[in-house]
Amino acid sequence: SVVSGIDCSVASDQKRDCGFIGIDEPGCEARGCCWKPAGEGSSVPWCYFPKGGPPPTPQPNTTCTDNPRRDCGHSGTDEPTCKASGCCWNPSPPPGTSGNYPWCFWPHGAGPSPT
Repeated sequence: SVVSGIDCSVASDQKRDCGFIGIDEPGCEARGCCWKPAGEGSSVPWCYFPKGGPPPTPQPNTTCTDNPRRDCGHSGTDEPTCKASGCCWNPSPPPGTSGNYPWCFWPHGAGPSPT
């Protein structure tokens, strides 16, 4: 199938994961990736990189504001993986924050809708 001009016709064994646990279809497509449910318990990623395309690059002029930070990665995400997903990386705590906070987070106005 074709989503927003990208070719999503990728064989199941060639699909490279573009999402993270809990990503939804709008969040996946906002990353410039393809979405196709593979069935419960399947090891095939539902959110995957398009055919022949490199991982999506960050949009120019993205605004990486600290407040609020909405998690874009998953446990173990490193800086290159985060940025290759079009997200922001900052391991320093946001001003006035205590406790846990994401290091990899969506640019302001991007990412899946909060639930």
